[in-house]
Amino acid sequence: RLCSACKTLKKAAPTGAARAPAAAPVAVAKKPSKKFAYDVFLSHKQATGGDAVAILQKEFASKNLRCWFDRTTRHINVDAMLEGVRDSAVFLLFLSKGVFSSQYVMLELQEAIENGKPIILVHDPDEGANGCSLSELINADRPQFADDLFSRYTSHPFRRKEYELKALVTELVQCIRELSG
Repeated sequence: RLCSACKTLKKAAPTGAARAPAAAPVAVAKKPSKKFAYDVFLSHKQATGGDAVAILQKEFASKNLRCWFDRTTRHINVDAMLEGVRDSAVFLLFLSKGVFSSQYVMLELQEAIENGKPIILVHDPDEGANGCSLSELINADRPQFADDLFSRYTSHPFRRKEYELKALVTELVQCIRELSG
């Protein structure tokens, strides 16, 4: 069963608008019509989101999802990252402290937006683990191309407790599979 965010993304008009709170609709993007090398590109700020994204990558891999993840790819440079975004069906942006100040994450996000990728947001609300409140993220300075990020997409809270993580991963895997065709 898809979450409301991914249901709206799956309905897929080429463009659209919505807002961040879970009760609101979210932006729509075209469902990918071609085969991609990766099901999902995992974008994150290494210093504050790397540990959590490594957990997601491991969980996704165990569910047979093909992930572009900087720790598991052979070539780490700007061209390889941007190619990874283009070669992925879905773009997952992991939101943690300082994510909008990361030059690389912003390059990846801009590439995803320019290529019309379905975007899934996951935020880390655990301030003790380099996360921050969704409110802090919404109010953070970010490049103009990302100004409407929270009005277009709903964010899934990351969870570390095993049973909560399992539920989150199940929901995200379902969304990624539906969005990647």
